[in-house]
Amino acid sequence: MLSNLCATKLFSLVLLISATVVATQDFNITIPLNKTTTFGDKQLYGEFMTLNRTSKLQVNFSKGKDLAFIIFQVHSHVYNITLYKNVKTYKTSVSGTNVGLHSGSKEMETDRFFVENLNTDVNLKLYVAVLGYFVTDPIPGGCNMEFSVPISPYMKAIYNRDYIYVDIAPAKYNDPECSQSTEEFIQLRFFMLYLPEQSFDSDVYFEGIKTALALSCLSGICVGAMRVLYWWIYGLPVLSIILSSADVGFLT
Repeated sequence: MLSNLCATKLFSLVLLISATVVATQDFNITIPLNKTTTFGDKQLYGEFMTLNRTSKLQVNFSKGKDLAFIIFQVHSHVYNITLYKNVKTYKTSVSGTNVGLHSGSKEMETDRFFVENLNTDVNLKLYVAVLGYFVTDPIPGGCNMEFSVPISPYMKAIYNRDYIYVDIAPAKYNDPECSQSTEEFIQLRFFMLYLPEQSFDSDVYFEGIKTALALSCLSGICVGAMRVLYWWIYGLPVLSIILSSADVGFLT
């Protein structure tokens, strides 16, 4: 939870880590969405899983009360995974190491999410998580104008030897048509966490995500644009987090 932030709700593209490991091979699971959330903790579910090579995980939901929407997330390390909703098309799927998709209140119980490990020679350790939000929360990526998925609650990172470019789709808040400027209602904060130098293994990576989200006094950079550029420091891994908040009150 951030101090002195003009906000009531926060959204994060990465989550806390739990310690349960489940091996999967074209496996189906149903996740209940009835856990009580708080202002600083939107996580309804979070588990480690191992997805075998060339296999698929199907995820169903039992709807929780009063939820306006959920963000279903999958995090991998090094190797890409593919996430799609219901039917795999250009507008319903995303591939990468940190991916997520949106489901609204009317679709939660009927939406089916699929996680594919299309790698032919490696079993992947994944972190699967669900965040639940209410009507007063901004919808991450809800005013998307350039990514293929209509609601795109994820970041795109492009890098070279010198720079890392991070793109995000604007969030939606209290404006179904996205006709008003996001900057009038939503404050974006960009956070970076540097991991130990030359430490690139998955345990350090996942522990870094956990540490970043556990910090109660993160100091971030306020950004108004949807693109962030920062320096690449060779040999020093870094995690990025975008938080969006609605300016409807003060948090102390």
